Amino acid sequence: MESLRQRVEGSPFFRVRGEGACFEMVMPRAEAVDIASGDETASAKPAIKTILLVQEERAVRTLIHNYFERQGFNLIEAEDVRQALYLAEMFEGTIDPLITGVAIPSLALKTLFITGQNDDGAERGHDSSYVRKPFTLWSLLKKVEELTLEGC
Repeated sequence: MESLRQRVEGSPFFRVRGEGACFEMVMPRAEAVDIASGDETASAKPAIKTILLVQEERAVRTLIHNYFERQGFNLIEAEDVRQALYLAEMFEGTIDPLITGVAIPSLALKTLFITGQNDDGAERGHDSSYVRKPFTLWSLLKKVEELTLEGC
């Protein structure tokens, strides 16, 4: 252990705590592999999508933001409609989709509504979908993928 300690002691990824040692490893993100077809070559990475997330509860915004960021999305966060409109106007790229709990008719974006109500589709346009509360982050991701793949 002492020789290992001497070799890595200056590393920012090695710390000694009390009697034991703690190692932190930073690994690069791996490309997707199509196991079903037996093709072990990395698949082409999809274009990074930017999501506009409108959610008034900071904890929920943070949770969704962190999850989607780990999945390779860029997120623009807004806590209300006014801030969402401003950020959408200022953003120079493409936003696809909007995740919100309220309808924002002045934004012509594919929209994923987060709702606790039964959905009858009355406020939704043809480029929208919904997910009911409570939901898992995985189910939210799948809905976003379905919505963004429509019409491609």
